[in-house]
Amino acid sequence: HAEVSKILQKAKNERPELPPDWLDTPIFVEPTPDGPIKLTLAEIQTRYKKDHPEWDKCSESFPPGPLYFDILEKSTPYWRARDLENKIREAKKMIQPIVSLAENQSTDRITDKILESIKPMTEELSLDPKKVKQIRNAMKNEVASKLESLEDPTK
Repeated sequence: HAEVSKILQKAKNERPELPPDWLDTPIFVEPTPDGPIKLTLAEIQTRYKKDHPEWDKCSESFPPGPLYFDILEKSTPYWRARDLENKIREAKKMIQPIVSLAENQSTDRITDKILESIKPMTEELSLDPKKVKQIRNAMKNEVASKLESLEDPTK
């Protein structure tokens, strides 16, 4: 609990300052029969709270709607939780362990090793090869940033 509090406090201390008028910045143009209307975040929040008075008491997302729909979660939560735990356990079995990441390997090679480790899962899920390529590119950037921070301990 103390570690979580420390992490939260650090995040609060390091968050960027927002300009005082950030809620009044127009972020959306709503088309209407009388012409477009610019809406600010404050106006959108007010409208949402008026339209959805229970927004802070139930699991709602924005745009409105349940965060997820699951009949088992409401009728038999124990069985649903057990099913989810089993799915997670099965997914973990599909991931192949990464034997080693030698020093001075390129981000491409490291990324490829990581993707190899999850290949059975991507095949099981029948992921589109384009999606896997997008995942690879995103992962390559993430790996590159992590390698830089490992090389420079001050990051």
